[in-house]
Amino acid sequence: MSKWDAFALRQIRDLPFVTIPIAVAFESAENGQPPAQPLSMISRFYLHLDRRLQTTGAMADAVPLLADAKWLFAPKCQKFLVDCVEQLKRQDLDVVLQLGYARPLIELADAAPLGVWFCQHGKGAGPNADSFAWEAISNGESTVESTLESVATDTTRVLCKSVTSADQCFPHRTALRIYWKAASFPTRALTALHYRGLNGLGFSEQSQATPQGNAHYVAGRTQSVVVPMVRSGIKIAVKSVRNVLGRESWLIGLRRRKISALPDFERFSSAGFVTVHPDHKGLLADPFLIEHEGREYIFCEELLYNDRRGVISWMEILNDGTVTSPRSALRRPYHLSYPFLIRAGGELFMIPETARSRNIELYRCVRFPDQWELDSILMAGVAAVDTTILEAHGKYWLFTCLKEEVGDTADDLHLYWADSLRGPWRAHPLNPVVSDVRNARPAGNIVRVEGALIRPSQDCSKRYGWRIKYNRILALSESDYKEETIGSTGASWCDLVNGAHTWNCSERFEVIDGRVWQPRGPFRRTSRHAA
Repeated sequence: MSKWDAFALRQIRDLPFVTIPIAVAFESAENGQPPAQPLSMISRFYLHLDRRLQTTGAMADAVPLLADAKWLFAPKCQKFLVDCVEQLKRQDLDVVLQLGYARPLIELADAAPLGVWFCQHGKGAGPNADSFAWEAISNGESTVESTLESVATDTTRVLCKSVTSADQCFPHRTALRIYWKAASFPTRALTALHYRGLNGLGFSEQSQATPQGNAHYVAGRTQSVVVPMVRSGIKIAVKSVRNVLGRESWLIGLRRRKISALPDFERFSSAGFVTVHPDHKGLLADPFLIEHEGREYIFCEELLYNDRRGVISWMEILNDGTVTSPRSALRRPYHLSYPFLIRAGGELFMIPETARSRNIELYRCVRFPDQWELDSILMAGVAAVDTTILEAHGKYWLFTCLKEEVGDTADDLHLYWADSLRGPWRAHPLNPVVSDVRNARPAGNIVRVEGALIRPSQDCSKRYGWRIKYNRILALSESDYKEETIGSTGASWCDLVNGAHTWNCSERFEVIDGRVWQPRGPFRRTSRHAA
């Protein structure tokens, strides 16, 4: 059994409302899939290289994980399937879960009222485990959708879904991301079923796959291997040249708000932003605005290239729209970024990103703007990024992206709620409430616009920091969460930049950041007036 399937079993086993009375282990078989075609020498070489570069670890033994379950070991033949269904029916099951790469065994759909659950990746199964990843990359797709689906007697429907970025050079890396992501699908669906019942289980759309299978894509054909190989070569060559001539950097954009009006998020205009450039020795990113005693300040991440460890710095916005040079506000032995600011109980607090410490840390302002002390640990033992808090409906709501096992911190948005800023924080039963690399990761303060809550998020589908999306929150409660995307902005706010990942506003100003390529050598641009 793969390590991600073993992880899925451990999660299910640990749910207090789930029991696993029986487990069926089939011998290795293709389950009706066409035989894998012979691979060319080029294909074999690239497949070998791709898998050697990704560490999957040893296979796991499922038997110790389900020591209390009754085990059936048998070949995957029609006679045994009939006997298996009868034995499963006698167990009074709710769900049959099928793990592994093969297409669903539709014969098992009658064994439980909710049918057989299985994972579907990309456009369907193929003769190789990573076929869906090969197909997506060869077609130039930047993302791959994976789903947990159920096949019952009369219907096939989607229970859970996620969208993950596709590595354009290495298909097996893409596949591993998706396998680990899908490992949490059964737990998510079972939890939703427990808390919300059948009406709250799954999505309204029907599955696009059919239980009988899909058109197969033969991973490893010479023509399918050439595409990622060429992309890999070009990517390495371009990156090498760019590293010699310059480096990636980030800067900040600043503009005045007109008549204190928020932008139209559905038709976001980038006009009026001017750039605040970092020193040539570092970068500036993740800008947040705060007003203090009638004066406006920007808090942001500042990273010096020779240190490679971000600190939180501050700049004052002067009356003429220019800003002062960045000065240090908070330093720690580990990387800091995304300085989220919030007022509570008459005090000012900061929650910087501290994923390297594996804690979500709350800092209290002792002397504005450059003295902060650790107030409390909101969550311990988590690699959380871009934590953002909203005060609404008499509670505090904490939005953050977590990295679990082998995964991507840009994919899954987790929600928690508490009665006070210091907690204790309770996990939302539908976590992750958003599982999509295109709009999960927070990108700034949640703002109120004409009674609606707008949550900025990062779209990392093509690359980290590609663009910002704006999502209207439709439902926010202790048992429900829904949102819809209403607009986006990307590199268009400035000719220099090719990406953005943080947007914020105050009564008088808006700030945004942007990714730029900075030539090596002395390079200094002064801050410009925010017209």
